[in-house]
Amino acid sequence: MSKSILQFEPEYDFGIIAISSHQKDYRLCWFLNRDLKIQMERGKDLELIQNNESAYFSCFHFSDEVIDVHYSLIENFSGSTLFLSEVKQADFFFKISGETNAQLESTLLSQIKNCEVVQTAFKLEPEQLKYASKFLYE
Repeated sequence: MSKSILQFEPEYDFGIIAISSHQKDYRLCWFLNRDLKIQMERGKDLELIQNNESAYFSCFHFSDEVIDVHYSLIENFSGSTLFLSEVKQADFFFKISGETNAQLESTLLSQIKNCEVVQTAFKLEPEQLKYASKFLYE
C-alpha cells in the first residue's frame, strides 16, 4: 500500500512588524497609541506551553471597526522564554489583520520607526517564519 503525503502551506492573512524597544510593554503601547492614533488596551495574556512549562506574554488589542483592521502588540520575552525564538532581536511584535494592504502596513511601519521609544522596527513575512502559526491565537 502506497503512502500519500499531504503538503500543507497555510495562508496567513496578517502582517507582522517586529519592534525593538527598551520600554516596558505598557509604555510602548501608550506611545504607539499616541503616534498611530489608536486605542490598544491590555487583553488576556497569551499562554505558550513549552517543555511542560507555561509562559505568559502580554498582549494589547484594538479593532478599528471603520476600516475593519485589528491591531495587536505582543511581547516577545517572558522571563527567559521567547514567543518567537527565530527573531531574538525583537522585543515586541505588532500584528495587523483584517482588511489590510501593503500601503497600510508600509505607513504603519514608517510611523512605528519614527516613534521616539522605538530603536528599530522591521516587517516580517509570516510565510517565511517557521512558527508563524503562533500568531493564530484568536
